Amino acid sequence: AQSSPFLPGNYYAFFIFSWLNPLFSIGYKRKLEEDDMYKVLPEDASDHLGNELQW
Repeated sequence: AQSSPFLPGNYYAFFIFSWLNPLFSIGYKRKLEEDDMYKVLPEDASDHLGNELQW
């Protein structure tokens, strides 16, 4: 069974993921473009992570 959406823990999740709201709003209105996405941190880039995985 799912927990109630009114439990205090869900407020934390709301604030943690609230940075996605503008992206969801754009995606609701139209198809997302690459320019709508946030830039990836250099340490999270696929070439960097691929090299770490290969190592």
